[in-house]
Amino acid sequence: MSWAVVARKEYRDAIRSMWLWLLTGLFVLFVGGMAAAYGLLLSQSGGQEVTSLGLLVFLLSPASLLVPIIGLVVSYKSVVGERESGSIKFLLGLPHTRADVVLGKVVGRTGVVLTSILVGFAAAALIAIGFYNDFSPVPFGLFVLLTGLYALAYISVGVGLSAAVSSTSRALGAAVGFIVVFEMLWGTIVGLFAYGVDTLLGRTIGPAVLYLSTPPDWAAALASLAPGTAFSRGVSAVLPGGGAMNSGGVQVGGSQAQQAAAAARDLAYYQEGWFGVMVLVLWVVVPLAVGYLRFRDADL
Repeated sequence: MSWAVVARKEYRDAIRSMWLWLLTGLFVLFVGGMAAAYGLLLSQSGGQEVTSLGLLVFLLSPASLLVPIIGLVVSYKSVVGERESGSIKFLLGLPHTRADVVLGKVVGRTGVVLTSILVGFAAAALIAIGFYNDFSPVPFGLFVLLTGLYALAYISVGVGLSAAVSSTSRALGAAVGFIVVFEMLWGTIVGLFAYGVDTLLGRTIGPAVLYLSTPPDWAAALASLAPGTAFSRGVSAVLPGGGAMNSGGVQVGGSQAQQAAAAARDLAYYQEGWFGVMVLVLWVVVPLAVGYLRFRDADL
């Protein structure tokens, strides 16, 4: 359990350096503030119930952007920072293997972020219980778990990048590039790639722009490998009616809800919630494994 020693050190260091307190304050302000703002906006609009399910939809897009940034900021210097300072030699001089260092970094820094996430969502839950018309604990809890898994995926990406490179500048560049490619451009990249492939094979179904909105099934499955898309698909699966919501963030009712449920039964496999969760698990495992293999063979 040598990795556990490294993880405990990471957590204690976060407490001493105020990282834990800063992140916790950020999540309380973000999630709690969004919960208060959502309740205030809908209560003033009139005619719409303020529910925790609507809050989850309200939180989905900003959480999809905030969690990756925090996950990478917390983790991108985790290994390479120790290499640059020379402290990695002292760390490896103790009874720790390189695998212990990588795993301990992931566990310790995930613990810091998860603590902050739990406190932030606890504040939101108290606001929802006290002031909303309805609070659904099971979907709310599943949303928190998926947010934690999403954060773990990005921390694993960050630690993997940090273990694979030899300078913090390269790690930072790789982290920024990862977010730009996978959270901002991935759908466009896949759509253009699909257009190029079909053009070469002589089976183009329309102009390039069509591939960006309605790509072939294999390209749509490839586009679903982005962590943010996987998180959204997982969240939609834990919301009643497949996450079918109107623009106001309130669950649709009557025949609309029935139609949404029927449509959910006809989803392709890559649109299912279980596929999104599986993709997030892969983002936890694969970058970490690649980063470790690079770090294992690196000359320190």
